[in-house]
Amino acid sequence: MTWRRAQAACALWLGGLLLVGAGDAAAQAAAQQAAPLPQHTVAEVLDPASTGPRALQLTAPPGVVLLQFADLREQARAMGRIVLFIEKVGAPRHRVMNVPEVLQWLRARGTRLELVTLGNNLGAEELARFFNTARLQGEPLTEQERELLRELAAWGLLREQGAGWVPGTAAHTLLTVPLASQVGGCAACDVTPQNRRAILEHELGHGEFAASAALQHHARWFWFNVLSPVARSQWQRFLTQRGYDTNQLQIVLGEMHAYLDHTHDTRLFRAEDLDLAPAALDAQRARYREGRVAAPALRHDPGYQLP
Repeated sequence: MTWRRAQAACALWLGGLLLVGAGDAAAQAAAQQAAPLPQHTVAEVLDPASTGPRALQLTAPPGVVLLQFADLREQARAMGRIVLFIEKVGAPRHRVMNVPEVLQWLRARGTRLELVTLGNNLGAEELARFFNTARLQGEPLTEQERELLRELAAWGLLREQGAGWVPGTAAHTLLTVPLASQVGGCAACDVTPQNRRAILEHELGHGEFAASAALQHHARWFWFNVLSPVARSQWQRFLTQRGYDTNQLQIVLGEMHAYLDHTHDTRLFRAEDLDLAPAALDAQRARYREGRVAAPALRHDPGYQLP
């Protein structure tokens, strides 16, 4: 395919993306004082009768912003390249793929970007890394990415520093889950109230994980000291099948936590996904949770010291 034909193909991507420059004008438009978001509890956002605002901040865990797109297609347009850049296997970590490369990546895997971005969790540092890499690379932002950058600055997740972007102070993690919706021409993209709740529960687990260094340390201990090598390989295989770059340990630990502690809908996660019997998965979950609530006290034995 020639470059001109590739450009023409880009205009058809997910209903048509308009590529725009990420120059000074866009950066200046995005740089504004953080505007406080409405506060909601986890119970409120999980209520199937409540759609809530497009963006909100959770009262707990602290520092977590939930962005609720109208449907999966809208979410994919804004978040697709960011998710590929940060966590998906087979995508480069050192540069942002252009639109033709994204289309090729999807064709090679026989999937759609909507299905790759069903629910997302991204730290402010990861978001800053994406936009800084695109700027340094000279890769233009799409209309949706440009608008997302403006919003991230408005919400205090990112702020300008010099010629680049750094994490802001108002929040540290962005979760995205679409509202109950349908996407024309993609039956697999339908989001029912039931599976929206399941996706949201999983992503809230990521918010909890990102907000607690102690929980991250617990997950690391569990991974290396409680799980057997066979169990770790089962998790690695499962997460690779789900498209995650399992060479990044923090991603593996975060997903393990979210699946073990926050994902109970068997349409999203079953014992068979790990080649386990249901009782074995229940036991693994119980062991993980037990370590969170019944951790031993830090020991200090008088006279115990290095020579």
